[in-house]
Amino acid sequence: GREKEAEEVLREVIKIDSQNIMSRTELGKLLSKQKGREKEAEEVLREVIKIDSKNLHARTVLAKLYESCNRQIEAVILYKEVCKYNPGNPFGERGLERLKKYINA
Repeated sequence: GREKEAEEVLREVIKIDSQNIMSRTELGKLLSKQKGREKEAEEVLREVIKIDSKNLHARTVLAKLYESCNRQIEAVILYKEVCKYNPGNPFGERGLERLKKYINA
């Protein structure tokens, strides 16, 4: 219930340290849970991946966002990347299992 306050704190941390991966990822996660802010969340999470090309947490958060937005093919791509960078990753494997009908689409 304190999303606005949390967002302000995360944005302040990012302002101080623009490369702070954890704060950017948490901001993306926070935004992804707010109706109507999906595009903004996607941009924040894509920026994390741009900074750290193998970031697994941002990929899984973004994949879940894509799933909730009915963008399953894009979610599958991200879950496959998670499994490629970290074989056996439970988030990646569960995501691929949930979306298996889209894997060869």
